Amino acid sequence: MAVWNIDPDTKPWTEPDVFNIERSFSEKKVVYLSDRDSLSFNVKPGDQYDFTIIIKNRGAFPMRLATFGQPVFLHRNILLSIFLALVIIGWIAWTKRKTFSTLSLLYLGIITPLLFWVATVTGGFIHGNYNHLHNVVSELGAIGTRSEIFMSTAELLIAILSVFSVMGFFKACKQTGLNVIPVITILSLSLSMFWAAIFPMHHELHGTLGPIPLLLNIGVLISIVLWKGKKFQTLRLVSLVSFILMSLIILRFIPNLRGNWEGLIQRLFYLGWSVWSIALSMIFIQMHETKNR
Repeated sequence: MAVWNIDPDTKPWTEPDVFNIERSFSEKKVVYLSDRDSLSFNVKPGDQYDFTIIIKNRGAFPMRLATFGQPVFLHRNILLSIFLALVIIGWIAWTKRKTFSTLSLLYLGIITPLLFWVATVTGGFIHGNYNHLHNVVSELGAIGTRSEIFMSTAELLIAILSVFSVMGFFKACKQTGLNVIPVITILSLSLSMFWAAIFPMHHELHGTLGPIPLLLNIGVLISIVLWKGKKFQTLRLVSLVSFILMSLIILRFIPNLRGNWEGLIQRLFYLGWSVWSIALSMIFIQMHETKNR
């Protein structure tokens, strides 16, 4: 529900006042309701409707009702290309899984979060009207923004690389005798990144996954419990630090903080993931090199 008001001193304008609704796969009913009359539209994706609101003794106010554009990766040919590419990548990853070097995959655990931060900062510059402390990452890929194509592409690449980094963590855990459950939860973030790339902000499915990335927070907590032994003490300490950073996401439930510092709070979660991923990679790489000496 949205409210449209005219201030007493507002004069009629010449260009339409545009109201955009979320992109969807089906038509949506939109109703303009006043104390005297109502006007309803069955808005189809991609369509726009021009009309005029006439207020007695005030004049005529041109209006436009429209939907946000089609997300870049939901165009049929692009979506089909992405699907085929993912099938090929998945097939190669599965058939060659035993030949992939654990060391090479572990390096992706360092590269992936660094790429995320580089993409986020770069996306902010491309966007042109973005504050990293106040705005969430999804706004960089929002439909219609200057940074939409760049950020959606970056999120898709990060999602794919993070899956391969999980393969490295999985193999390293198997080789060191650690429980693999904690590192598997990183896939929740991979899925979230992939979903945000395909269904960016202002698409009705954008928030469908809900808090699924919080599974990663649970995974980090589980690692503190399951990864026992003196030689894994550093791993548990890193997991504790990462868990604390990611748990600060609960600050979103404080209205004043959520309204003013949403971007900062969200980045603390991503910082926790980055610390965990990079630290795991470095520790597992060190263990791998020590073992092979």
